[in-house]
Amino acid sequence: MDEQTKRTLIKRIGEVPADIRELILSDTLTEDITAVAKENELNEVLSDKIQAEVRLVLLGITDLDHFSENIQAEVGIDSKQTADIVIAVDKQVFSLVRDSLNMVHGYIEPEVEITGREVELAEPQPSQTPVANVPIASPKSGSAGDNTAIPQKDLIAGSILGNNRKPGSVSDPYRESIDEE
Repeated sequence: MDEQTKRTLIKRIGEVPADIRELILSDTLTEDITAVAKENELNEVLSDKIQAEVRLVLLGITDLDHFSENIQAEVGIDSKQTADIVIAVDKQVFSLVRDSLNMVHGYIEPEVEITGREVELAEPQPSQTPVANVPIASPKSGSAGDNTAIPQKDLIAGSILGNNRKPGSVSDPYRESIDEE
């Protein structure tokens, strides 16, 4: 291993969460992967290749989505044996640090649990509820007997924003101003 690679690995080990760092540096990781290799009748050299791939995934250097492909290519085994190894490594290694591993790889956990059916998220649509014109007191006259109809939304907007507009006028920055005389 060249010096640049060593520096990169050491730097990356310092950047990952503590639980991943502890796992990478532990003897347990080596023992677990060696056991997986023996279960699949692989020699020590192939076991070392699997360990290297696992460490690269834990460090976030190799994409987790390509782990299976990389194992198959590096170790030179068939897809059935690759699947057995990937499942065993997932259960014995990755499951120990699942949350941190997802963080290292930038995966986002859903906040809502979906059970048995797909959920389709749609863009929020503007409300199509019509605003009724109701006879109310005119803000200028203050008399309850005045039958000036002002849309409710205009009254609310005017009172909140302190706008001094004509009753019934609509203020919209995207519309042209029309002066009625």
